[in-house]
Amino acid sequence: MLRRVLVIDDSEEFGRLAGYFLRQEWPKVEVHWHRPASKGKPGAHFHWSEYDLLIIDYRLGLEGEDGLQWLEELREQPDLPPALVLTDEGDEALAVRAMKLGAAGYMRKDSLSSKTLNGAIQEMLQAMQRHSPPPPTVDHSGTDSREQTGMTRAHLRRALKASGVALREDPGTQSGTEGSRLRVPGYRIISRVGEGGSATVFLAERMEDQLTVVLKVVFTAACKRDPNLLRRFMQEYELIEEIQHKNVVRIHERAFAKEYAYIAMEHFPGGDLKQRIARGVSAESSLYYLRQICEGLMAAHLQDVVHRDLKPGNILFRGDDTLAITDFGIAKTLDEERSFTRDDVILGTPYYLSPEQVRDGQIDQRSDLYSLGVVLYEMLTGQKPFQGDNVAMLIDAHLHAPIPKLEQDLAAFQPFIEGLLAKDPDERFQSAEEVLAAIDWVRPL
Repeated sequence: MLRRVLVIDDSEEFGRLAGYFLRQEWPKVEVHWHRPASKGKPGAHFHWSEYDLLIIDYRLGLEGEDGLQWLEELREQPDLPPALVLTDEGDEALAVRAMKLGAAGYMRKDSLSSKTLNGAIQEMLQAMQRHSPPPPTVDHSGTDSREQTGMTRAHLRRALKASGVALREDPGTQSGTEGSRLRVPGYRIISRVGEGGSATVFLAERMEDQLTVVLKVVFTAACKRDPNLLRRFMQEYELIEEIQHKNVVRIHERAFAKEYAYIAMEHFPGGDLKQRIARGVSAESSLYYLRQICEGLMAAHLQDVVHRDLKPGNILFRGDDTLAITDFGIAKTLDEERSFTRDDVILGTPYYLSPEQVRDGQIDQRSDLYSLGVVLYEMLTGQKPFQGDNVAMLIDAHLHAPIPKLEQDLAAFQPFIEGLLAKDPDERFQSAEEVLAAIDWVRPL
C-alpha cells in the first residue's frame, strides 16, 4: 500500500486534487505538496526514503527549469522513489525523455482522474506481486521484522519502476485500450503517448537497430464499432507513402495482426510547434517554419492530398530542427467520389477550420492554406486570429469576422495573413507554391 506521496507542482490546488484522488483508493495515504517557487529543488539531505511515490509536474512554474531537468539531477539520490511525470502537453518526446531518465510513468494532466491515477498505481502494485521475490519470513513474535518492512518498501519501488506506462521486465508489451496486452513483434513498447478518436499512439524501440519510433495502433474491436475506422487508418499510410518528402512524416512499416493494425512512424524528439508557440516564436523563425510547412504542403498537394487538419500540434520537429507535417488521419484525395458531410467537418479542429469546411462546400488545397494562415498568425502573435466562447461562435468568426491586423513591427507579414485567411478561396493564395514564391520577398523588421 502507499503510505506517503510527494507532489512537486507549482499549483497547490493540484496538490490537493492529487491527494483527494489518491485517498479514494488509499484513505490513510499522506500527500505532501512541495512548491518549487518557494522551496526550490530538494537538496542532497532531503528524506526521500520517507516517500513511496514522487509525482512531479513537467511545468514547474520556474524560468528556465522543468520537471525533467529536476528528475535528471535527483535520480542520483539513492533513495529517490519511483517518479510519475505529469504534463499539460501530449508530446511523445517528453515521454521518451521521462522514461530514459528512469520515470515510472508519464501521464497527461487533462486525462488525470481518480480512476486513471489510481488505476495506474494499482497496475504497479499488481506488478509488484508478479515480479517480487517470495515474502520474507516473520519472526517468532508474529510481527514483521524491520527487514521485512524494508523489503516491502523496496518491492513497491521495484514494482513502480517496472511499471508505469510500460513494464520493463516484460519488453514488447503494453496495456491496450481494449484491455488486452499488446505485443508488437520486433518492437519494445516504451510508453503510451496518447489516444485519439481513431488510434492509440505508443512510443517504441525497434529491436533490430534500437530506432525510436511511434506506433499508431487501431484495435480490431474499435473497427467493429466504426467500420470506417480501419479505412481511414489505412488511407493515412497510403497517402503518406505517396508523398515521400522531408517535410512530411516518414513511415517505416505497416502491419496487421488478429487484434490490431499498426503503422510504425518516424519519431520526433524536438516536440511540436504548439510547444514552441507557447514559448514564443520570433518573426525570423516564423518565416523559417512557414517555408518548411509550405514545402510539405506543396508535396502533399502535388499528390492531390488535402490534409484538412493542419495545426501546430500536427507539425513536429526532428533533432536538427527540421519539421514535418504529420497526422493525415482525416486527409482526403481530391478525386474521392464521396461528398463532404457535417460528420466530416467535425473531424477538423475548430480553431483551424476553413470557411468552406464550415459551409460544407468544395474542399481543395486552398483549405489547407487557410489553416496555414491561422498557424502563421499564431506563430507571430501567440494568439489565434479568431476566438469564440463556444464552437458556434468560433465558426461564425471564421465565416464573418474581419481578418485581424498585425502590429506595426510585423507589418511585413500582413499580406500573407490577408492572402491566407481570405474568406473566399478564390481571393487566397491559390497554392503552396505561390506562398513559397512570396516568402522570398519578405523582410521582417
